[in-house]
Amino acid sequence: MNVIDVYDIASTTWYKQATSGASPPIRVDPCAVVFAAPDASSFNVYLYGGQNLQPYGNQTQYSDIWILTVPSFTWIQVDLDGQSQPPARAGHTCNAWNGQMVVVGGYVGNQISCDSPGIYVFNASSLQWQNSYAALSGGDSQNEQATQDTSGSGLSGSYGYLVPEAVQSVIGGGSSGSATATTPASGPATDGPIATGRPPTFTIAQSGSTIVETAHSTATATTSVVSPAPSSSNPSASPNIGVIIAAVIAGVLAILAAYLAFCTWLYRRQLALYKNHVAMSQRAALSYSASPENRMHSEKMGPLLGAFGTEIGGHSGSNSAPGSSLGGHSGPSSGPAAVRYDGNSTPNRVFTSEEPTPMEYQGAAGVAAGAADGLHGDRASVGSSTEDLLAGHEPSFISVVLSPRRTLRVINRD
Repeated sequence: MNVIDVYDIASTTWYKQATSGASPPIRVDPCAVVFAAPDASSFNVYLYGGQNLQPYGNQTQYSDIWILTVPSFTWIQVDLDGQSQPPARAGHTCNAWNGQMVVVGGYVGNQISCDSPGIYVFNASSLQWQNSYAALSGGDSQNEQATQDTSGSGLSGSYGYLVPEAVQSVIGGGSSGSATATTPASGPATDGPIATGRPPTFTIAQSGSTIVETAHSTATATTSVVSPAPSSSNPSASPNIGVIIAAVIAGVLAILAAYLAFCTWLYRRQLALYKNHVAMSQRAALSYSASPENRMHSEKMGPLLGAFGTEIGGHSGSNSAPGSSLGGHSGPSSGPAAVRYDGNSTPNRVFTSEEPTPMEYQGAAGVAAGAADGLHGDRASVGSSTEDLLAGHEPSFISVVLSPRRTLRVINRD
């Protein structure tokens, strides 16, 4: 720590400054606070604790206190002999108020099972550990020194602080300040905020007004706080294109899901009607073939085909039409023949093998139409949905998706 990094807020520039005097051993995780002399002629940084991580697995915690006085940049070790000190620690916090350093928490090693009370107070003026915190009356809300409490730019927490004798012996002056060491002890600063060897000028720009407090009329280093200009454009106000695209995609998917659900409902309704019509046509055809006169026609004309090529009654032989027997028995037939029905129980026209006219088989459509007339009167299902439901093809979901209006019309008219 024989070289200190200094950051100039006004110029946003880093500088390096050499120190004088014996410096603290290498360490990590200490805490540090700073107190201003009553006249701001010196600023004293108090460094406490920390630990050395070397060698590995054998960390060493520190309980020493060091003072770096600025602008002299001289290290001063505080003499703590004979005092009741807190256990050595690292990773703790320190806060300055009413000229006292309040220490909270930290790692105390594995030799101590309980760190009690865990909060300790060090008097920065007398350089003594105290058993309790001493609340001082007076000062302002920032707890500044009396010479700074009207500017609003003093160092907070320094109210009640007096420069210790150990520091006075190095930088001169007295407990109220008046330090005579105004330049770094290792050599004058050639650059940076302390190049003049004078305390800094406190400058605050607020609401269009500037408050300036100078400890010395020759001070040149300044620190300013400027509020950023409002931005003309607000990026957060612009529309989020990603959110809009995601909302559109979600809407399209919702509409598609609703459409597919509607088509599923239509398909199930049409399939149920289809199965109902098939069952109704088979019952009507079996009822027709059971009468004696129709049985005679069936024996003369050959097998009668029901729904989708199903043989209804009669005989099945080598020359019969393709299909399976639903109520008759197997045997030779008199040749291919067919009966065409126009929706009534009486045959409309008979074709025999002797006629040159081609064979026709009108399956379940005609029988179902007649059965529908008998069961439902003159309902429109016979003339409208028969061709859709009894065309010999079971409804498919794809056809419903491609033509939902046609399916809906069939359902509504049936």
